[in-house]
Amino acid sequence: AKLRGLLSPAQLSLNPGAHFGLGLPAYTQVTSPLRRYGDLVQQRQLTAHLAGATPPYDAESLLRVLATVEAVEQESKKIEAAVTHRWALEYVDRLPDKRGLTARVVGEAAKGYRLALLSCGAQGTVVSRRPQNIGDELLVDVEQVKPRRGLLRLRLAE
Repeated sequence: AKLRGLLSPAQLSLNPGAHFGLGLPAYTQVTSPLRRYGDLVQQRQLTAHLAGATPPYDAESLLRVLATVEAVEQESKKIEAAVTHRWALEYVDRLPDKRGLTARVVGEAAKGYRLALLSCGAQGTVVSRRPQNIGDELLVDVEQVKPRRGLLRLRLAE
């Protein structure tokens, strides 16, 4: 969790770039062409190259595809994160006992910290003056949960 903030997000480019985590001078990610349009474009380019054919996309076409793919992927990630957060909060709301839950400190918040419940990943805030470090595990009780509003307030368990 501490290293996540140090890594820059992946960037799409027409020029090869290094992969910090793998220590490679050049890297590309191609997963399922059914899942991501950018992967389909890359697969077409690689297939043409390996077959000795002219790639189907020139630089200008690839730049247009990149712009569209990046915008769509960013929006999709936002929507996915919001839906995941909502259902994690629904899970917490339906817990029969909302006390003594284990949470990990994931960041700072006004007057306290942002925590993630280990059972489901739901993130909420706790007011605390006690110094905590990112990665610390705490026992908490749910003070308030409102899934439709994206709200989860926690308190340190006694």
